[in-house]
Amino acid sequence: MLKKDTLIKLAIILFIYFIGVFIRIDSVNLHGVPDNQTAFFKNDEGIPYMYEIDSYYHYRLTENYLNHGYLGDVIINGKNWDLHSYYPPGRSAEHPPLIVYITAFLYKLVNLFTRIPLLTFCFWLPAFIGPLCGIPAYLFVSKYSNEYGGFAAAILAITSPLYFIRTVPGWFDTDMFNILFPILIAWFFVEAVNNDRKKNFMIYAFLSGFSVALFSLAWEGWAYLFYIIIAVSILYTAINIIKSNDLKKFFSILIVFFATIITLIYIFEGISGFKTLLFPFQFIKDNTQNLWPPVFYSIAELQKPYLEELIGALWPFLLVILFTFFLNSVVSISRKQKKYFLNIPDNINMFFYLFLLLWTITGFFALIRGVRFIILLIPPFAILSGFMIGNCLKNLKLLKLRKITFLSLLIIFLITSTSLYLNHDNSHNLVPGVNDDLWASAEWIRENTSENTVVISSWEYGYFFAAIADRPVTYDGGSQNTPRDYWVNRAFATGNESLSLGIFQMLSTGGDSGYLTLRNYTENTSMSVEILNNILGVERNVASQILKINYMLNENQIETVLKYTHPINPAPFVIVTTDDMVDTGQWVFKFGEWDFEELKMGNYTYSVGKINASSGVYIKNRNVTWNGKTPYSVIKISGGKTEKIYMDKNSDFCAILLMDDGKYLVIDKKFENSLFTKLVVERSNTLFLKTFYKNNSTTVWKPVQ
Repeated sequence: MLKKDTLIKLAIILFIYFIGVFIRIDSVNLHGVPDNQTAFFKNDEGIPYMYEIDSYYHYRLTENYLNHGYLGDVIINGKNWDLHSYYPPGRSAEHPPLIVYITAFLYKLVNLFTRIPLLTFCFWLPAFIGPLCGIPAYLFVSKYSNEYGGFAAAILAITSPLYFIRTVPGWFDTDMFNILFPILIAWFFVEAVNNDRKKNFMIYAFLSGFSVALFSLAWEGWAYLFYIIIAVSILYTAINIIKSNDLKKFFSILIVFFATIITLIYIFEGISGFKTLLFPFQFIKDNTQNLWPPVFYSIAELQKPYLEELIGALWPFLLVILFTFFLNSVVSISRKQKKYFLNIPDNINMFFYLFLLLWTITGFFALIRGVRFIILLIPPFAILSGFMIGNCLKNLKLLKLRKITFLSLLIIFLITSTSLYLNHDNSHNLVPGVNDDLWASAEWIRENTSENTVVISSWEYGYFFAAIADRPVTYDGGSQNTPRDYWVNRAFATGNESLSLGIFQMLSTGGDSGYLTLRNYTENTSMSVEILNNILGVERNVASQILKINYMLNENQIETVLKYTHPINPAPFVIVTTDDMVDTGQWVFKFGEWDFEELKMGNYTYSVGKINASSGVYIKNRNVTWNGKTPYSVIKISGGKTEKIYMDKNSDFCAILLMDDGKYLVIDKKFENSLFTKLVVERSNTLFLKTFYKNNSTTVWKPVQ
């Protein structure tokens, strides 16, 4: 029969877990979408589409694994290969597989008792995996502090703003593991260091190493914690050598820890599993392609966080730390002993403090690579907050003032419950990344195109079309920071439609081979881009003459280049545009007009917004101004009809009025006749491209035969 204390712990663990599940499940109600629009963001089963587009990639890999036992579409040279992504030639599918393995196992288990579609199962899974991190947080902190501290650490971990958002149903990504495993690794290693029995500290060292090995299967950034432990071990060893302390036990722990990691990673992944050891050092390098446009500049989560963003993500921890620090000051002054002020538990040794300090510093350092890496700070902040709450309450008992103790408990309860409420409220800002129109277009492509048809779209939707349309895509969320982003944006930014068509044919048939071959011949990226911009818009024989006369290529070189740039039998392709591309269109022109000599983006006018009194757009009859200035031309689009009026030939911008949406778009005059303006804004057929499929907000285009 279980002891009373054990039953209480189990009850607390279950309470923590199901609180985490409950607040996540509520996000499916789409509180952030007006009631009359919620159906637009839900599938036929009444479940919202995925919030995060990357979810469709993990879904497709899981489907592959269930269908034929490996992640890729095929096995090439012993490696998983994804023929849907970055086509041609595809790219490696050697992706951290834990999310696939766990999903496939649980999916088969659940389907022994009922029938659930795989996509539906993937949708719900994060809500049940995400809160698991609260269990080791509670057990870790409560052992070295008390039940109050453990409970607070768990609640703060599972409700931390960034982690909460990235583990709701419909966010089927690896974030669900990025707090669970770090806490397990830290907990087991601290237990090993603090345990004097050889059998026990060996077991804990093994469990810590085993957790690292599992983490390596979950996320490419696993090694950051591995290096933290190495650095802390070096510091800890140096300090103990100076103090002449015995280090035999500690060295035994390290041997078991590292031997476990090396052995298991090799068993799980082979020698390739150790390649991700270099991942943390990518933080030191610039996230750009050097000579090519840096697409990461356009991704919000990869920008350095502002102070208010950092505070907004960490505020529950900061409140707890500041408040308990204040209360410990009161105890310290009252008892006239510094140890209460420092809040040092007697049963935690120096190793843990070094570990927590370096862990936190590393988390802050990672922020230089983007807002999303705030998640690395959550585990150490949750543990620290839990310790401070638990030990603060223990210290307050020394004052024997019940009112202060009760008030402190009340305030700490309010902090943790407020975290619960507000992070539950964060789900009100969530909107699925896909809607009915996109879904219908993907299904239409799957049913009405050949299997070798390449889908060209914004990289944001690459994973989605690869999974739902079941067609290869030019690029996606795993290959966006490549030269292809320049070429796709170049095709949309130019007004030379034959050039646009040439770019699309080159990408869909030859992939990277055209510009890579030229780069090999010229040894100059800028010149290679110049050459391609000069030949892709002309016929094959004209391009041959340009290469021969203007750039002095020999016959063999010319034939090799033209094989990729002007294929005799080009692969079929379709282009997908959506209305929401208008909102992010500035990047089309910034990247599509990239200056390869100065290595900088063009400074072009681009402004989009609602037409209202404060928008800066003034409309009276046929007279239109923007911020008091008259445009070169006004393009009015209403009911599928386009009307253009030229107003001031000396002006440098065009005003486009999207009357059906109540929006305006102001663009540089240079892009008045760009392919972007024609396809995305006007949604009109062109000389070389015509509508293949169309619904309310999404259009599929194909070349004119």
